[in-house]
Amino acid sequence: MKKWTIRGLWILGLIALQVASTFWYFRLDLTEEKRYSLSDATQSLLQKLEEDVVIRVYLTGEQLPGGFKRLEKAIAEQLEEYKALAGRRISYDFVDIQAISDPEERKKQMEELIAKGMQPTQIFDTKGGNRIETLIFPYATVWQNNREMIVLLLKGNQTLSAQERLNQSY
Repeated sequence: MKKWTIRGLWILGLIALQVASTFWYFRLDLTEEKRYSLSDATQSLLQKLEEDVVIRVYLTGEQLPGGFKRLEKAIAEQLEEYKALAGRRISYDFVDIQAISDPEERKKQMEELIAKGMQPTQIFDTKGGNRIETLIFPYATVWQNNREMIVLLLKGNQTLSAQERLNQSY
């Protein structure tokens, strides 16, 4: 009987911990260079946002090779952390230009991004023995107070290899 009581208490404790974790957010960054930590200034800024911020990320889609998929995931995780601190003041979405089925509409969307100063990046991949070339837009737009800011997500020196640039961008 005592064994069942102890197990029941453990289960209740785990349930209580799960419920409490939905109300309190915390994240431990155990990397030496604190790669996944937000600075105090960033945390303060996010917590004191007075106007809504809308972020649209154009680096997404099924056509992305592995390295770009990891970058997309890292961006999504970073945005989730921002949202956890800013609450409803931040919203974001990922836009896959290549998923637009109408070629004319896709072309129009690409031209609009280029007109804003977002230069596409050519990526090459091999699928089924065929070499596939895809244009991607490694950018995000940040909107606040009817102002738009364009953010380049692919960092690093142009002379570096694609993998080195991706590593710097994470």
